[in-house]
Amino acid sequence: MTDTRNEIDTTVAETIQAQIGHQAFVMLGAYQLVALADGLKFRIRGSRLGNLIIVQYNAGRDVYDLSLWDVRGVNTKLRNRYHDHQAGELLTAIEGMTGLATSLGTMKGGR
Repeated sequence: MTDTRNEIDTTVAETIQAQIGHQAFVMLGAYQLVALADGLKFRIRGSRLGNLIIVQYNAGRDVYDLSLWDVRGVNTKLRNRYHDHQAGELLTAIEGMTGLATSLGTMKGGR
């Protein structure tokens, strides 16, 4: 008999992951992707502002809330929080809160 009490439905997390896209995860240096009952959390590399992003889906309003955390050992600090973003705004919100590009087209600098 299998104990399923600790299993969660990963549909929301998989949807968020698809909406953000593989390229953005690569650009963010994302790792430790964890499905939440209402969203997705993942660690990032390269941002001085924080290293953990949590994306939560508000099904009643069909919007997403994002938060950026700075986790250093046992110390955790909320750095930024964005509310009520549509799926198409996720990348812009992540770029705004982290200062990192999510695609080559949004990178600053160049020649």
